[in-house]
Amino acid sequence: MPVTTTLECDMCGKPNALAFHRPSQMTEALCSDCARNAALIDAAHNDLHTQLAATVQAWAGRWAGVGVGVPDLGYVLWTEATYWHPLGFLGSTDDAQQNAHTFVQALLDDVN
Repeated sequence: MPVTTTLECDMCGKPNALAFHRPSQMTEALCSDCARNAALIDAAHNDLHTQLAATVQAWAGRWAGVGVGVPDLGYVLWTEATYWHPLGFLGSTDDAQQNAHTFVQALLDDVN
């Protein structure tokens, strides 16, 4: 008689989870609700990366075109990355994740 194993969702603990492969090469056991949420988060991550890559490329081309050197552009990019990094400005207090949430909410409030 075959033995069946029911996986529990790694996020919420519901039974009957299935393997969900993340872009980070990580595999999680997720229920359908958590898999949907994880897929949306992964899509948001990929979208942000794509937009930032295009923006940074255009920015670097514009400033290199007027004579700013690569080392200086690298420094500016590094300081900006430090601002956005969870251990940088957004992480300047004990709760970096909450700082990021607050910052995103403020950005959304400015849009509305």
